Amino acid sequence: MDGASATSLIDIVSNFSSFGITGILAVLCWTSIKDNQKTLAVYRQDMAEWRRMYENNVELVKKSNGLSEDLKEIIIMNTQAFTRLEDIIRHMEINK
Repeated sequence: MDGASATSLIDIVSNFSSFGITGILAVLCWTSIKDNQKTLAVYRQDMAEWRRMYENNVELVKKSNGLSEDLKEIIIMNTQAFTRLEDIIRHMEINK
């Protein structure tokens, strides 16, 4: 600690001592409130980010469900096509 900061620290301590216990408690309370406000601001930002991520995940799930429905339809159509193909092949074998 250099001489200037030591002097300013002594000035601050002497100013606090003129406030008394009540003044010191008030200053400590005020600084605590300011710290809490900063913490809450960061928390709000974090929660907003979480909310955006959740909403994005909901959209992703909806799109995935749509894709799975499309895939299901493709599988059903392929199964029907192979069934018809099998029937045609059997019919051709019987008619030989």
